[in-house]
Amino acid sequence: MEKFTEYYLVEVNERGDNTPLIKSYEGNGFTRGISPDSAFKFQNEEDVKQACHFQNMLAKIFRNKTVTYYVKQEVERTKFDESGEPYVKPKVDHEVEGVNE
Repeated sequence: MEKFTEYYLVEVNERGDNTPLIKSYEGNGFTRGISPDSAFKFQNEEDVKQACHFQNMLAKIFRNKTVTYYVKQEVERTKFDESGEPYVKPKVDHEVEGVNE
């Protein structure tokens, strides 16, 4: 079982639409995404809090009538094989040069 916590930003526009934010590949900022799956994920709460504050500060300066908040997401994944049994990483039964297990 794999467990981890991640955080992402969501922007609310003046109509009340909630949109996850993705990293802008044109600079050091964010742009609107489509789903939480595509949102830029932060690994710790302090970083997402700072980014959220910065986004809200920019919205106020530019008067764009948006508000940004962040989401804390607890992820728990369990892996299964094709027959529904817990997935076990297969052992390599031969040596491969440069690969250590």
